[in-house]
Amino acid sequence: MMINKNNFKKRYIKTIKDVFKEIKKTRNCTKKIKREDTNIISPQFQEKIMLAVCGVNNCINCSYLHTKNALEAGIRDDEIKNLLNGELGEFPEQEAVALAYSQHWAESGGNPAEKARGKVIDYYGQKKTELIEAFIQLVTVGNLICNTVEAYKINPNMTGSRLKFLLANIFCLPMAKLINIRGKKGKKFLTNTGIDFSS
Repeated sequence: MMINKNNFKKRYIKTIKDVFKEIKKTRNCTKKIKREDTNIISPQFQEKIMLAVCGVNNCINCSYLHTKNALEAGIRDDEIKNLLNGELGEFPEQEAVALAYSQHWAESGGNPAEKARGKVIDYYGQKKTELIEAFIQLVTVGNLICNTVEAYKINPNMTGSRLKFLLANIFCLPMAKLINIRGKKGKKFLTNTGIDFSS
């Protein structure tokens, strides 16, 4: 039985045009990260941001990968579970502001409210906010890529244009496979903790 598009709640890429649009955004973010001093955001904080976004976008493969990275960065198991479940109550304010913004960014499809962005800029400053947004965008693209492959497996007719969706899937498939391979350690952790991203 095929699942129709109304039952698949994850965000995904529907056309090849959207693939190239996301690649362009990623290229711009990568340039920004390479240009800036990324030490203003610790590797642990970067991974927490990525996990917060993965939790909202419900991306299985990226959750595995960023769980693996978080474990390697020394992030505690309970923090990983909380981030993937969208629970920010235990995080210190200096992280919680960015983590809440990361969730808002993901929930709004990359279109955060100006007021929310303004608060983040007031808290962290323009430069650090833009770097936070670059990390959010990078993980978002990974989430969309992996969710596209998952959506296509479930129902290749989900978008109404099978050919456009097929082309989008073909472009997304290699990156999704790479993310899945790199996240095996995280997959084991998620399995052992009972966190389920299958819905």
